[in-house]
Amino acid sequence: MATGLRTSLVPSGLTAAILAGEVSPEGVPLDVVDPAGRTTSQIIDQNSREMVAGQLDIAEMSFGTYSKARDHGIPIVALPIFPGRRFLQPGIFVRPDSDLHNPVQLSGKRVVVGQFWQTAYVWHRIVLHQTHGVAQEEIEWIRTAPERWDLLPMPNGVKIGLDTSKRNPAELLYAGEADVYLAPRGGAAPVDPEHGALTTIFRDSVAAQRQYFRETGMFPIIHLITIREEHATPGTVGALCEAFAESKRRGLPRSIADSHETPITGGDPSEVPSLFGDDPWPYGVERNRHVLVHYLADVYAHQHLTNRQLTVEELFPQELPAAFR
Repeated sequence: MATGLRTSLVPSGLTAAILAGEVSPEGVPLDVVDPAGRTTSQIIDQNSREMVAGQLDIAEMSFGTYSKARDHGIPIVALPIFPGRRFLQPGIFVRPDSDLHNPVQLSGKRVVVGQFWQTAYVWHRIVLHQTHGVAQEEIEWIRTAPERWDLLPMPNGVKIGLDTSKRNPAELLYAGEADVYLAPRGGAAPVDPEHGALTTIFRDSVAAQRQYFRETGMFPIIHLITIREEHATPGTVGALCEAFAESKRRGLPRSIADSHETPITGGDPSEVPSLFGDDPWPYGVERNRHVLVHYLADVYAHQHLTNRQLTVEELFPQELPAAFR
């Protein structure tokens, strides 16, 4: 019978060594859930639901759901370990005949998303607001899935509908019921069986990602590692941080080379060092403070996800190893 902390992670180069049992946190036995047969989105959705319900001890979960859980007083806390990050620029899709060529044009448009509070969409709204000056109140939002938690609020003054037709986003756009699809990640464009694939709003989404990072220094944090507060002793936190760092060290070359994981979607992995340095996925509070500050400010003051302005320090245990402060 398993006696370790029940743990669920997304398979990636950064977590592979822990999932394979090649790296273990010293003195902290883990009971790792087999992720086989589930997509990243399915894992994160289930992990987020189970963490707020107290059914997991350690999990890689949605930053959006975690923010609300922390705001609401759910007894979980994050480690400054951020294996899930991505740029959102390649995930803005329109019809090939659309006259939309820049995100500043999204004001007044009908925009399809999955769950309104899925973290990728939270970051889409952060980028639209902070970089392109488009407020969430200026957009008509069409969800294709219900929210994962009943405590996630629907903000006042924002028009948010739910499409239950089970059509994919491309079908909604080609039917003229929406203008834009914000995807949780870039890559393959959604396809309408009759009309074909959507296209990205940017003529060069690789260049758009580079430009965003160079101008802001932000590589969006989509999910992070969380632990139930009852287990977050200094010894356990330290051992986990060290184990995740070692797992990342071993898997970093794989993640950079993998077309699904490399930081710039669609980019050349050989350019990663010149843009990001030797580690595109930095762990630790201070190395990520600017990203966390921008996120927490927007989800409170603009998106109204949290009822108060959370501080960076509230997200993490008070006692962290020096290398992760």
